[in-house]
Amino acid sequence: MSERGAPQERYCPGEEQIRISDAVCLGRRRANYHKCPGCQFNDDERGAPPFEATLLTRRPATPRGLLEDDVETIEKVFKAYDVRATVPDPLNEDVAWRVGNATAQFLRTSLTGYERTDEAMHAVLVGRDMRTHSPALSRAFIEGAVAAGAPVIDIGMIDTSQLYFAANHLKCCGGAQTTASHNPANYNGFKICGVKGRPIGAESGLREIQRIASVIARHKVESLENVRQVDLSEP
Repeated sequence: MSERGAPQERYCPGEEQIRISDAVCLGRRRANYHKCPGCQFNDDERGAPPFEATLLTRRPATPRGLLEDDVETIEKVFKAYDVRATVPDPLNEDVAWRVGNATAQFLRTSLTGYERTDEAMHAVLVGRDMRTHSPALSRAFIEGAVAAGAPVIDIGMIDTSQLYFAANHLKCCGGAQTTASHNPANYNGFKICGVKGRPIGAESGLREIQRIASVIARHKVESLENVRQVDLSEP
């Protein structure tokens, strides 16, 4: 952030050609990355407002390749405790891809300590309910997560409670269930959890996921080789 609060493009010292997201920057600072001390983007050293607080309040400028309507669409689907809206307007496969990409970025950079060095812990779980549009939205979410560099564990059609079981049973950084819970059939969305099934809400990461989703554009995923299917009914 600049002194006036305008967002800046971040990069690590000596890597000016490689831009990183705010989430990656925050994750590196939390992990005491060796390039953080003295960095111009180290908000903690510059006496700027707490980085997490600025993420909850500022709205980023619309990035190149996105329309203002795209940003407003993301705002419409994010609620206090989940992502939820009517299908296909405003929630569609494009939005699901962006939510999946942002979720994977956030969950992976939230890992701490030894979890960060365990490759298996970087996996993202994805389940879905029986709604007719859940398979397509779930697949788009998975493609977005893969595009973010995350391995994905597809646990298929499950009840939401099984997502939390899987988050404790399998090594992963968290995951999402494609569902709109008790809402009518024309609704759908995503319930997101972190490590060990910790719920992700507005005050625990959902606003950061929203911010990331609002500044990325969908692009083609060449391969889904990093996706594996797991049947939770099997021992």
